[in-house]
Amino acid sequence: MTATAGSAQGLKDTGLLDCATYFSSLSGSTWYLSNLLCPDLYSKDGKPDVDQCADYLKECCAQMGAKLFLKNASDYVNELKRRRKIGLDISLVDLWGCYLASVFKMVINEQPGAKKVSQQRPYTETAEFPFPLYTGIHVHKNNADEKFSDWMEFSPYEQGYSTFGSFMKVEDLAGRSFKGVVCQQREELDVGYMMGLWG
Repeated sequence: MTATAGSAQGLKDTGLLDCATYFSSLSGSTWYLSNLLCPDLYSKDGKPDVDQCADYLKECCAQMGAKLFLKNASDYVNELKRRRKIGLDISLVDLWGCYLASVFKMVINEQPGAKKVSQQRPYTETAEFPFPLYTGIHVHKNNADEKFSDWMEFSPYEQGYSTFGSFMKVEDLAGRSFKGVVCQQREELDVGYMMGLWG
């Protein structure tokens, strides 16, 4: 996250950020990019700003630790119960996502103001910011990750596997699909959950 913040600052300072078409991220760098594209958390004018986001992230990261985790543990447990109740599989990723959402002062799913990846579309439609691409690695159970892993790509519009040429709307990620058809629609996953998944 820190290296990506420094790279973004360098691109802005040299005037190259406006020239970039894409902004790709993996793991901790997704935390930076997803916060940068939620400017209402840190910006008065509601536009992505590299300088203001860096200050905001410094303030947020200063509070990371067990104290914050324990302070919000009951909220995390309630959110995990809610997700389980609606039929979502629960894993450590969910707990990590709840924690990251609290670190970065984002509200979690089902609460007013929850941040969604699809809400980043206006910044791509006007080209005021490079198109964000979040990536993650899907590792198959009971297999070594060096042999059986696939890159997953996420954007404000879709998510999927370029290896298989299989993509779906980002809003449908939490739903159930069969043969390319969404059988059960669910609410789009919040950015906090996605940060847990990506990083």
